[in-house]
Amino acid sequence: MRRLTRLLTGRRASGERGAIAVLTATLVMFVAIGMLALTVDIGNITYNRAELQNGADATSLALAAACAKPSSPGQPCSVTDSLRQLAAQNANVTDQSMSILGDNRTCIANYTGTTSLPPCPNNPATADAAALSNCQPWPLTVAPSKVSYVEVTTQTAMKNGGTILPYYFGQLLAGSSQGSTQRTCSRAAWGPAGSTGPTLPITMGACDWNNATSSGAKYATAPPYTVAAGSGSAPPPEVTTPTNLVTGIFAHATSSNLCANQPNGGFSWLQPDSTTNPNCNVTIGTGDMAQSNPGGSVPCQGVLSKYLGTVANVPVFDYTTGTGNGAQYHIIGVAAFYLAGYDNVPSAQPKKTSSVYNEPTGVCTGSCTPSTTYVWGWFVSSLLPVNSATINPGGQSLGANVVVPAG
Repeated sequence: MRRLTRLLTGRRASGERGAIAVLTATLVMFVAIGMLALTVDIGNITYNRAELQNGADATSLALAAACAKPSSPGQPCSVTDSLRQLAAQNANVTDQSMSILGDNRTCIANYTGTTSLPPCPNNPATADAAALSNCQPWPLTVAPSKVSYVEVTTQTAMKNGGTILPYYFGQLLAGSSQGSTQRTCSRAAWGPAGSTGPTLPITMGACDWNNATSSGAKYATAPPYTVAAGSGSAPPPEVTTPTNLVTGIFAHATSSNLCANQPNGGFSWLQPDSTTNPNCNVTIGTGDMAQSNPGGSVPCQGVLSKYLGTVANVPVFDYTTGTGNGAQYHIIGVAAFYLAGYDNVPSAQPKKTSSVYNEPTGVCTGSCTPSTTYVWGWFVSSLLPVNSATINPGGQSLGANVVVPAG
């Protein structure tokens, strides 16, 4: 009868009205839930992985920086509570955090110091980038066997103590709890700085560095230093210096108080990067032959005051060729030198002699006279800013090291 009525009248029976709307609404509801599952759950996974990667990047760089410095009780080359906190602080979601995997997923390679980390088992040059929990293939031009590096893996750490990131809308479709543990990896390498970066235009002798640091066995404590009350940002001249770590270096001389009559002692002015360089900076790489400029560097002596009381990256030479303006210095590495003072520098501004500490007795001895020009200070172990210089593969560390991301 309904079919006949429909044929005669061209209308549906009243009991069938709205059926299409119900079917459409039901279909839309399931499609919407499916789309929400894809959008929300995949978006949540993507956001979580981004946080995990941030945490892995931050902790790998921090761990590499700790390993690049001489070992000390406050800064061991291991996964510490401060590193765990650093990883957790990179999470911005209320119920989600992250943790560092302390097993063989966080490891170290080519390191001769003391550490609780296991050696890295994989070859970073051929790492499986398709596995998202692995570090990416080695991106640096220097071979991974030539430098030290760490790999840090972070994973999901929910506030409830679990490690599974839930698929919230996926649970509605599947009718059961679903989720997965997300992991990411980051690698950081370190080694001796391959160049100084823009720095003070002087070079120092390897003999002086060897004597002052016992060939790298000891360094002065790096700044910041404790200053006297009311002295402001720089210590007043009356503050006593650690005399046992002070190195006096002569200007334009073949010897210093530490390296009498040695061909690789003392210091010399260098030709700045450009004759129109207002800061008189020089950038020198390991292995370079640095050009001397004993006479033409007089205008650049005025920049000494800018470096006073700071750590300068200083190229260190082991031998010279030529004389005068034709002299060249063979650079073997980069040292970090705290410039505590200078004396009798003719064109220094605002005065020829200045210091941030009271100059100890005996800094300038031997062939020194009251008019001898020299700078003085001490060598420290220092890290250059990340990616500020290249790594010198297989080179000798003279105290200035660099940390770089490596996958």
